[in-house]
Amino acid sequence: MFKNILGSILLSIVAFPYDVAISSKVRGKGVGTFMVNTLLLNAHRLGFTQINLVAVQGASRFWSRFGFEAKNEVPLCSRYGVGAVLMCAKI
Repeated sequence: MFKNILGSILLSIVAFPYDVAISSKVRGKGVGTFMVNTLLLNAHRLGFTQINLVAVQGASRFWSRFGFEAKNEVPLCSRYGVGAVLMCAKI
């Protein structure tokens, strides 16, 4: 199970953004979409082939809109909180 995931990660140049958040004051106004599209574009320009992140507080639905896929089989540290999930996207 982990061999395929680890092999995929090891053969990629992986970006791992951490603590991406949007203020509740601007949610729903396209700020998050702009930030993610900018992240994807610049990561690709810099030669990254994959982006991995941990979605917390129900954010996996948001990230899946941009092609991120949940890797529910990968255990995460409990400090991420209940429902946290590793998500990966090829770019």
